[in-house]
Amino acid sequence: MPTEIEPVGHNHSTTIGLSGPFRKYEDVVDEAPGSPWAKKTVLTFDGGGVRGYSSLLVLKSLMLKIKEIEMEDSGGKICSSSDYSWMGTNPSKKSASNESTLNDFLPCHYFDYIAGTSTGGLSAIMLGRLRISVDEALEQYKLFGNSVFGKARRLHLMISGVPRAKYSSKKAKNAFRDIIRNSMGKDGQKPEEYQAEMELFQYRKDRTRTIVFSFSIDRNEGLEMAYLWRSYDHEYEGDGSDDPYKPMNPSPAHTTPIWQIARATSAAPTFFAPIKIGGKEHFDGGIFANNPSSIVLHEVRALHGYPPKLFISIGCGLESRGNVSTPTGNPEIDTCNSHVVDSDKGEMKGGKRWFSFARGLKHYLTDTEGRYGFQGWNNECIRQHIEHRLRLNVEGGLSTVAIDAWDPPDSGSSTLDQIRNETDNYLAQDIIKEKIAKMARELVNIRRERAETEPWESFALDVTYYCPKPSCQLRRKTRGKTIFTHSNTSLNSAFLL
Repeated sequence: MPTEIEPVGHNHSTTIGLSGPFRKYEDVVDEAPGSPWAKKTVLTFDGGGVRGYSSLLVLKSLMLKIKEIEMEDSGGKICSSSDYSWMGTNPSKKSASNESTLNDFLPCHYFDYIAGTSTGGLSAIMLGRLRISVDEALEQYKLFGNSVFGKARRLHLMISGVPRAKYSSKKAKNAFRDIIRNSMGKDGQKPEEYQAEMELFQYRKDRTRTIVFSFSIDRNEGLEMAYLWRSYDHEYEGDGSDDPYKPMNPSPAHTTPIWQIARATSAAPTFFAPIKIGGKEHFDGGIFANNPSSIVLHEVRALHGYPPKLFISIGCGLESRGNVSTPTGNPEIDTCNSHVVDSDKGEMKGGKRWFSFARGLKHYLTDTEGRYGFQGWNNECIRQHIEHRLRLNVEGGLSTVAIDAWDPPDSGSSTLDQIRNETDNYLAQDIIKEKIAKMARELVNIRRERAETEPWESFALDVTYYCPKPSCQLRRKTRGKTIFTHSNTSLNSAFLL
């Protein structure tokens, strides 16, 4: 174990024989153009109901390639994506079989921003805010489907002449809360239910940042607007009159419970009742941005003043190339008069207008490729010279899967098998394999550069070292005898090495 933690001269391509992390200004800050921390990486997920399972399978293919590159190129020294060169490998990260699994390689260690809409928002929350692996997210996705999509209400369309949501908001809330509890558990011990229910979306700014979208209606003010939820601060002081990168609803990090934001982003009309948060009713974010890539690109550019280095956008199914609808304007929706009420019991009022509202949104809840989706995002990436960009979207039969399909109701196995088969066929294409391998290589390179610098411990492990000796404040000596704090979400503890 090293005993000296001083700034050292270095070449980022060389990691052998380091005596400590790099600590020069250009190594550890976003502002320095040459810093690995200035190479921002972004991952976004479209909305698409149960087809979001495909998006996670696509991401799993990327993570498997990342694992392969990490382990082969390191000569077996990398056990997980949290490893860093000056401390050597971390045996505790290995599985019981002494083999590294995909659970040891987390998306939150490779992406600075993870964002999503609707069920893509749920994926973003799990991978970004809750920091779980892709395999764990896939398992939680199935549990959510069994708890919610497998239990549609009978006669849900009309009860005494009043329409109500197809699925229970209470069941959705409980499912979201269970996902949070499962992710917060350490060593098999889960927090109390109330802790999961109160866990806030706000999180540390020096870790992966999570973005989720909804569509809000303030009936008192007569306002309806797209809404961006942040786990980090992004406040804005200008008037925005001549700023092309003015952020959407700039705000401090949202101190709203995670489950409420998950409910807000997934409240698709006719499927789930909207949820009222802070005086506003929130609907599915797919109403205005089923593919959130363009808005996320704008947000990252506005926050940092420069574009991201790498951007991956994952969809939920495409009919076929060349047969993609392109919306020419915003949907004409009479939301202010639809009078949808959410008491978390799924009760609705204003029946005819409510159904008209839902029907008018159908096109916009499914389109992800037009000027407000892939085409607009790709054009902006070109304009900002983002070379490392990739859109992954399964073509063919996946698009025919209903967004709430779950057959049979007790497991969804037939539906998931169809999604898996369509996704596997897409991923088996040589050109897709090549694109994924190229992006995986770039992500590994960026992670390794960062893993040679001091901020990596906080970003990857939530570990901060403190040395009680006055001399350590100057020379950072005897790291092996320091105290560090470790936290998982809101749970904190201290250890002596």
